[in-house]
Amino acid sequence: MKIKTADGEMNVTSQGQGTLNTVLGAVGTAAALGFGTGILGNGRGNRQMSEDEKPVTRYEMGLIRESIAKDNEIALLKANMYTDRAAAGIQSQIAMQQTWNAVQQNNIATMQKMLGDITKFVVPITSIDPVPTTAGTSTTTTNSGN
Repeated sequence: MKIKTADGEMNVTSQGQGTLNTVLGAVGTAAALGFGTGILGNGRGNRQMSEDEKPVTRYEMGLIRESIAKDNEIALLKANMYTDRAAAGIQSQIAMQQTWNAVQQNNIATMQKMLGDITKFVVPITSIDPVPTTAGTSTTTTNSGN
């Protein structure tokens, strides 16, 4: 960008370009001096790595994945065993309930039969139309009141 001055024109950078140049220059200087390698570099710098930060190889990662797969398989088998035991328990409860229901149905049938044996339905003779007559008897009643 050109600016007019008393002596003529002068080339200068814009404010945004100047800020960018300053920041990138500071980052480059810090990297050259060894600061901030955790952000810009590989994260190791000059410090010693602990055992937990040691990189792993493909072979080691394969072993880890295999171990995790076996752990998952064991957990699945345990879950299936638990589910099978729970299902067997439920089936036994259903069988006991069916037995109980059958016994109760038998008791109810027995009580119904006993109640039927002791209960007789009698229909009053006046409810039958025509009123049956027996030989030689009259079914009409007379009022003997004077």
